Amino acid sequence: MYQNLWDGPAFDRVVDHFRLLREAIEPERGSVVKTIGDAVMAVFTEPAGGLRAMLRGHLAVSQLPSTPPLVLKAALHSGTCIAVTLNERLDYFGSTVNVAARLADLSQGDDVVMSDGVRRDPGVAAILAAEGITPEPFQASLRGLEGEAMLWRLRWRDAQGAGQ
Repeated sequence: MYQNLWDGPAFDRVVDHFRLLREAIEPERGSVVKTIGDAVMAVFTEPAGGLRAMLRGHLAVSQLPSTPPLVLKAALHSGTCIAVTLNERLDYFGSTVNVAARLADLSQGDDVVMSDGVRRDPGVAAILAAEGITPEPFQASLRGLEGEAMLWRLRWRDAQGAGQ
């Protein structure tokens, strides 16, 4: 994007993207932990809140008037982690954070990659059932972990209308 639009206009789009994602995340009892380039790391009190935020975020980003259109990559994983304050900011570390980052790397755009634990969460299952969304199962090796992980891909085109 920066190569095609130059730094100023591309950064304006990234700022819009961050604003829309914050607006999707915060009502779901979530919080943006940090931004890394044009990526956002967020935490939620429950997986279902994360899913609702990602559905709302996909919808908001898809409605941005931009050429070329912005494409949102997203992933959801849950588990325990270490929370510490560094440089007067809360940050998160541990294997849960690492797995979430690996899942985000598997996102193809306009999708949400979910770990099997998130997919089986009762709140997430209820949202998927209510919206008539059926994620696609797939397996992948995750760097740093042995074996293949059971994962689920929710395609945005299959979920349009959800999260409104």
